[in-house]
Amino acid sequence: MKNIFLVIWGDPKFYQTLIFLSQKFSSDKFKVFILCRNSINTKDIIKKVNFGKNTKLLKSPIFLSNNFNILNYIIFNFYIIIQLFLKEPNHIIFFNKKSLFNILFVKIFKKKTNCIYHNFDFELVNNAISFKESFLINFEYFCTKFCNHLIFPSKKRMLIFKKFSKNRNKKQKKTPIIRRYARTWKSLKKIT
Repeated sequence: MKNIFLVIWGDPKFYQTLIFLSQKFSSDKFKVFILCRNSINTKDIIKKVNFGKNTKLLKSPIFLSNNFNILNYIIFNFYIIIQLFLKEPNHIIFFNKKSLFNILFVKIFKKKTNCIYHNFDFELVNNAISFKESFLINFEYFCTKFCNHLIFPSKKRMLIFKKFSKNRNKKQKKTPIIRRYARTWKSLKKIT
């Protein structure tokens, strides 16, 4: 049974695409691990979500309140590295830019792992209002160069991203996916 990581810096219960993919991979004989941020100050308004029978939710440890976001993010990154060695995934799907930044560690320690960035949306550097925001956007563009596949909500968003990121990685497959789950599944099935 192959292992697959779905990594998100956030609550996976709020991402329908992640829930759907988790259920589909789980039913197709994948062992699915959802690595996510742990929040202690937020109410669990959704309660229980079925991510699939072969799915395990792994929340990063949290030692301080959510007010120390940078420290919790560092802990999240180390937690992913540890799980990378313990579970040895064949595939990793990153669901937002803060989780994508871990790709640098993945490519250092586990080069053969198939890395996919499922981009829900992105910002343009031109629209950045601070240096920090501009840096994070450019770092997102940089990190995408290490992905084997990029997935976008539409072809138009894919073309805009390609233009502004100046990503010229010829080996990389950029896939526009309309937000219809059947198409999402068919495209990801080819990748994995």
